[in-house]
Amino acid sequence: MPCVAKWQGFYTTLSSTQHIHKLSISTVPEGAPVSFESTVTSSTSASLTWNSPSYEEQNGVIIQYVINVTVQETGERFQLTSTTTSLEVTNLRPYRTYVCIIAAATSVGLGPFSISVTVETPEDGKDDRSMVCLVSFDEHVLTRCIWLVLTNMS
Repeated sequence: MPCVAKWQGFYTTLSSTQHIHKLSISTVPEGAPVSFESTVTSSTSASLTWNSPSYEEQNGVIIQYVINVTVQETGERFQLTSTTTSLEVTNLRPYRTYVCIIAAATSVGLGPFSISVTVETPEDGKDDRSMVCLVSFDEHVLTRCIWLVLTNMS
């Protein structure tokens, strides 16, 4: 006698001699990556690390991770991708705050984004350089300010 079996939303008719085999059908991940962390490595770089969503929430093979980044001070946005669970981000600007969110993707599409992680790059000045402002006044009113970067030549 035939019976109807349902597996992950799909129905199929089985005869009494057929066996049910688990199908491998990819869909978008149901869960976001977890343990998303950042470590600032310099005034222009940071390391991002995370773990994959739980196996039950992956819904297939994770083929890449998408990281959306917003520069808090300017609103500028950019996107990074990785096929591993870590990424070294370079070419950041000193003394900026970057807000990052991450999502996992299967061949079908992108899952939900994680909670945000904040990267705060330090001021560039941890080296032997100093900045000085040359100012001009006209009748006690500041009319000009020129910033110069001085490098220690010793």
